Amino acid sequence: MFPGTNLSRFIARAGFDWVCVDCEHGNMAGTGSSNYVSEYCSAVIGLLLLRTSADVSTFLITDAQMHESVAAIASCGVSPIVRIPDNQGWMVKRALDSGAHGIVVPLLYTADDARKLVQSAKFPPVGQRGYGSPFSMGMFDVQGGMSGLQYLQQSNESLITIVQIETREAFENVRFLDNFFLVSHVVYLCSVG
Repeated sequence: MFPGTNLSRFIARAGFDWVCVDCEHGNMAGTGSSNYVSEYCSAVIGLLLLRTSADVSTFLITDAQMHESVAAIASCGVSPIVRIPDNQGWMVKRALDSGAHGIVVPLLYTADDARKLVQSAKFPPVGQRGYGSPFSMGMFDVQGGMSGLQYLQQSNESLITIVQIETREAFENVRFLDNFFLVSHVVYLCSVG
């Protein structure tokens, strides 16, 4: 997904149940293109309206843009899902504290990786996620009626946790996730041939 609140709302209003805010591939701040806005709009029009391919490697999302995009998507009644760059606790926390309804985590290899992810993504007694963000509950209830306590009570079961299996090693170890009930979905993206 491209950064920007207006574009986030545009995509969210297109009839999708969820929109992925892809933070895996870097930071938009260093693009340096003088034609950035024109290239950005052309890529958006090509991808969304004309269903063409586009080189999106220069349109990457910063932490602030992630927060803005999550809020914009949620304000439309659509679930924002954030793909984080790596299975690190602080990245999980930043995405979920922004109010994302779930996370996609690339490059998991082992059961220990999955356990580490669950510890970061879930509140006690299931995990070790800390509470403190004033934004999280607002993205689940845009009318503002959800309390922090309600968010704590519901989030362990409500938040989606998706892992990406992208390597041969991970594919061979994937049986560890079959019984790992706290990971919501497993996505296979590897070439094993």
